[in-house]
Parts: sequence; C-alpha cells; structure tokens
Amino acid sequence: MRYYPETWFMAYSPSVGNTSVAISILKQGLEANSESHAPTYAYAEQLELAELKKHSAQRDFAEIHTVYERFFGLLRTELTRLKQPVDAAPAAATDTSGDDPVSDANGNANGNANGPANGDAPADGAAAPPNPLADELVERQKHYSNAWINYMRFARRAQGPKAGRDVFGKARRDEFTGWEVFESAALTEYRYSRNDSKEKKENDGKDVAARIFEMGMKKYAEDPQYVLSHLSFLLTINDENNARALFERVINTFTPQQAKPIWERWSRSQYMYDDLQAVLDLERRMAQVYPNDAPIKRFAQRHTYHSIDPIAESDLGFFKTKKQNTGSLSPHATFVNGNGTNALGPSTSMPNINNNNNSNSNSNKRPGPPTDRKPQDFKRARNDDRDRERERERRGTGQRHPSPSRRDESAGPARREPLVLKPILQRFMAQLPPADRWDGPMLHTKNLIDSLRDTVIISGNKSRNSPPPPPQSVPLPASPPTRSAGRPPPDYGPYQGPNSMPPRGNRGRY
Repeated sequence: MRYYPETWFMAYSPSVGNTSVAISILKQGLEANSESHAPTYAYAEQLELAELKKHSAQRDFAEIHTVYERFFGLLRTELTRLKQPVDAAPAAATDTSGDDPVSDANGNANGNANGPANGDAPADGAAAPPNPLADELVERQKHYSNAWINYMRFARRAQGPKAGRDVFGKARRDEFTGWEVFESAALTEYRYSRNDSKEKKENDGKDVAARIFEMGMKKYAEDPQYVLSHLSFLLTINDENNARALFERVINTFTPQQAKPIWERWSRSQYMYDDLQAVLDLERRMAQVYPNDAPIKRFAQRHTYHSIDPIAESDLGFFKTKKQNTGSLSPHATFVNGNGTNALGPSTSMPNINNNNNSNSNSNKRPGPPTDRKPQDFKRARNDDRDRERERERRGTGQRHPSPSRRDESAGPARREPLVLKPILQRFMAQLPPADRWDGPMLHTKNLIDSLRDTVIISGNKSRNSPPPPPQSVPLPASPPTRSAGRPPPDYGPYQGPNSMPPRGNRGRY
C-alpha cells in the first residue's frame, strides 16, 4: 500500500487545514511515489500555502521550484527511455523494406514523436503497424505538458507575470512539451495582459496571445489539433482576416480526414455570420473534398444552433448520440438510426467500414432495416414446450399430442415458420430505439402470466378439468351425492304446478 499514490492522498486529505502535518505526510508519500502527479501537486500546493502565511518580504518559493524541477527530471528520463525504441522502429522498417517509398513514408510518419497526437494514418493511406510504445509516448508527453502548465500557473500566481513568462520560456524550449503549453500561455496572456499593461498598448492581450500562437506554428504547424486551437482563438476574438488567412494557408496541408475538424470549425463561423453566397461557395468546396457526405447533412448543419437541430430530430426522425472516445457532446452530433449507422450518409471524418462494400450505393437513400436482427427477433415470446407440458400435468389433463421431447428423435427438431414482416413495418421497427435504452418501469410478463394462471376464479359451472381449490383451514360442507349419469340434472327453477314435470317414461326434457 505504500507505493499507491491514492493511499497517501487519502491520508493527507483530513489534514488539509494543518499545513505542517499535511507537508509531512506528502513528503513521505513522494519518497515512495516520486513520479506520481497527485502527491507532487498536493505537496507543491501545501508548500505554497505555508509561504503565503508568511509576510510578503519573507516568502521564499525556492523549495517549490525545486520540487517541480526534480519532477520534470524524473519524467524526462522516462520519456527518453520510451523515445529511443520508437525512433529505432522506423529505421528497422526501412532496412527491411529496401527502396519501397511507402515504407519510408510510414517510417517517417511514425518516427515523429512530436507529430500529430491523434494517431492518424499516413497521408498515402498505407496501414501502419500499431506501436504501443508510440501511443504510450504520446500519452506521457501530454502528462509532461500538463505538469509544465501547472508550473506556469504557480509561478504567475505566486511571483507575478514575469515569473510565469520565464517558466514558459523554459517550457517552449523543451523537446517533449506539446502544443498545449503554447495554448495555455496564449490564453493566459489574453486574460491577464490588459491588467498587467498600464498603458493599454497591447490591445487587451490579443496581440501577445496571437504572437504566442504564431510562435507555436513554427513547431506544430503539422498538428491539426493545434491549428484548430489557433483558428478557434482568432474567431473568438473576432479577427476574421487573420483567421481566413490561417485557414487558407493550412487547409491544403492536411489529408481530408485530418482537416475535417478545421473545415467544420470554419464552416460553423461562416454559417453564423457570412452571407448566403459565401456559404454556398464554401459548401461547394467541401462537397469536392468530401463527396460522400449527403447534401442534407450539410444543409442540416447550416440551420443548426448549438444542439438544436429540428431537421434531424423532427423531419428525419433521427436521434443524437455522444462520441465514445470523449465525454462531451460533439460540436456536430452524429445522426444515427436504429442499426447504428450514420443516417445522413457516410462521413470522412471517421472511418466507415461499409464504404468498401457499398461504394456504389446511393448515400441519399434512407437506410433499410437492420441486417443484424433476424426475423425471429420480431416474434412474441412464447412459453417453452416443457412449460406447457408441466401445465397440462398440473391441471390433471391428458396429452392429446406427444411432447416434442418424447417424439421420435429421428424426426429431428420441430421447425417453426419465421414471422416475416412487411417492408414498411421493418423500416418502422428499424427506426425505433434499442430496448436497452429504455430506463422506465419494466413489466415482467412471466410473473404476470404466473399470477393469472394460479388465480382461482369461482364459477357457477364446475368442470371436471378445473384445478382443485387451494387448501383451506375451515372445512367446506359436503356436496350432495353424485347422481347417476343417465338421470337428468335437477331443475331448481320455480315450481310450475303438478303437471309441469314430464312423464316418468320420457327421459327427455320435452
């Protein structure tokens, strides 16, 4: 338990108000978990709180800087260990492939540790072999960048904007930091520069933030995520001229799959604020880049505001779903039908496994019924034959037909005719949501049927096949003796006189 960071954090949490006790616990935890983020950040915060309690002239944050620098050294050692085999993998692939240009392209794409962090395939479409170490290296680099961002926050809030900028200067020269460091520094300058500048000559921090983003373009121009962040910032501060220049400069440097988020972000801005002719020209350009997108998909997104999409929800009858690789609603929710396919046509932003087999199909046609559901799935559930046999035995009746279990085994299992629905009903059921999405009250039909089956209903006509009544504590009065089978049943009607009865010799009723 000593080498689990959460153990030390649980021990530290009750002593948050007592700085000295908290520092002592976290210091012991760091000795056992030196590369853990939670104890490191908590220890740095407690040291900062201890210094803030002192007079401003006596504050010394040197120990906190030492904690972060030691932490960066440990993380950098681990990143170097991971980077060596990742860099050696493309070289080995090049040696085995000879002069194959496709292999060389894959090697160069996979060997760039600071390349796109989303793991996109090479531009030539060749399938690169998965490399778990490369994925781990990308994840560790993000954690490393996050540590630098926390260090920048501490320096600015504790020692002022100059200290924060000095830390950013160290971070941007580090080979393992990602584009998140530049984005964080730019947004921080945009937030605080107007308060730091007394003469207000820096346009409220916009110019400083824009220069930081342009500085990052020299290092991360090939990363679509950073370009998207840069473009979103320019559109947010209403700098449309620079945003348009950035879009036109970088949009042709990425593959259509990589550039899809950039197209989507730029088109949302144009849909909101540009004139109709410019919007139609933009849609024609996107139709050339993404020919498989259905026209109604782009038309629906043009008339969507936030998550309100009446065309998809009301006119087309589709429902929205969230992305599985993220916990937030996507900017453009995916419209799916009952069988889980994209109802507005195949999108090039995500891989479509059906494009190879259905490349000639009409993407504007409404999808058919699901192919993964058999006709038997639409049949109403029935009791098993053994349950019916047990039911007949309980009621005390004989079996008119032999049970399937007692039939001749040579005859084989009994076959049931599948229930085939009409095409219009199949399309209707395909649009219904799956059963597992229902979160309301559930009706257990088996329990209901069992209750109805075991219920004793008192009737005036008693049949020989009726189930026996349940045992009662008070004995019932004895019934009259059973008469012979040839004598008619007694007549309990009103008395009609002495001549109302038929002659004794006539056994009929009339």
